Amino acid sequence: MLTLFAGILALYSIFDFAAQAVLAQQAAAGRAISSGPSKGGVSKVLVKEILVGKLKYVVGELRIPITPAKVWDKISDYENATAIFANLKKCEVKSEQGSTKLVRQVVKPGYFPFTFDYTVKISENPVSGMTWTRVSGSLREFKGFWKIVPVNASGQEVALDEAVESLVSYGVYMDAGILIPGWLLEKSLKSYMPEVLNSLSAALEVRPRTR
Repeated sequence: MLTLFAGILALYSIFDFAAQAVLAQQAAAGRAISSGPSKGGVSKVLVKEILVGKLKYVVGELRIPITPAKVWDKISDYENATAIFANLKKCEVKSEQGSTKLVRQVVKPGYFPFTFDYTVKISENPVSGMTWTRVSGSLREFKGFWKIVPVNASGQEVALDEAVESLVSYGVYMDAGILIPGWLLEKSLKSYMPEVLNSLSAALEVRPRTR
């Protein structure tokens, strides 16, 4: 039992070191977690925590100078999702009924020696976003959402037909069980949020705002 406990502690130390390395790499690449505007007119990613019921979600938020409809088309294109998000190795729609889909995803986080293979039930709200929850596979619990808020060039929320930009939020609650402790998983998710949203922004071929 002591040997098993020592092994688990060693794994935790490795995971923590790997997560710290990812944070350092992101900082070196100029992808610091911040709410302020970056050079070129595209906002940096704001990372925060919110409570949804009793669950604490890690949320990334980014204002993108693209209309909500174009953002929606990109995040709902499951067949091509692996071309956008580097850690997503497989994404396939297993079944669909109206706005509800069962989607299998295989994810290989860069800082964990695991591959997560799970199926989620996705409820779509076209142009506004989507929510999902794990139904089978890896992880004890996995819930999340994409949210797209229509905004004007000043970042103020407006009617959809008046929007020229989008305030995009990506939120996740994850419980991997005993193998990965919650505090370490939360730290890793916070470091991962900028990567997800910046990858989406790049896929949308976002250009600097005109001044």
